[in-house]
Amino acid sequence: MKKTNNAPIIIAAVALVLIGLAWNEMGAMLKSKDTARAADPDALPGMRTSRPPWEPELARLLDRLHIIGFPALPDPGTALRLRQHLDIYVNGESVVIPAGIGVHTAAGFMAPVHTRDTSGVIHIASDRIRDFNLGELFDVWGVRFDGRCIGSYCADKEHSLFVYVNGNPVMGDPRKALLEANQEIVIVYGESAKAPPIPTDYSFGPDI
Repeated sequence: MKKTNNAPIIIAAVALVLIGLAWNEMGAMLKSKDTARAADPDALPGMRTSRPPWEPELARLLDRLHIIGFPALPDPGTALRLRQHLDIYVNGESVVIPAGIGVHTAAGFMAPVHTRDTSGVIHIASDRIRDFNLGELFDVWGVRFDGRCIGSYCADKEHSLFVYVNGNPVMGDPRKALLEANQEIVIVYGESAKAPPIPTDYSFGPDI
């Protein structure tokens, strides 16, 4: 019986496996780079730790976008279009979400996450498909927000900071809460016993 030399076939198969692993690793690296996040949001330039009103911080916006890995877009992106609605309550009082978060009209650029008016609607208009999270909105806005503080308000023995999405409390780091389509996001700071009713949804208009 004639013997068959399978060595070239085995070598080729191993080579294909190694190539596949290399491509997977490269793809993971690219994805990680594309979704890189600022390790310390409190250290971002222009961040405010003050009381509201919190107008959009534009003087250092471009610097923050570079650090958090966001492009400075000349026009709204079209690859990903999503909306969320944000309510913020501090000690029982509603905080105005200003128009123009992430929009530097004078310099001719905008962030993929921005606001257009004072309705509280957050717009994602990105030039690429990627995840966006709640912490990044505040990084663009230029307002401190983490699991304990918003602006100058920090949780203590008498006051708490809670975040809700569609009426459900966010567990863990609220900065990492993903921004998804048609969410109602509520941030509440103050005495727990005096928290306002938590809205669970929002009626979005047709235009995104």
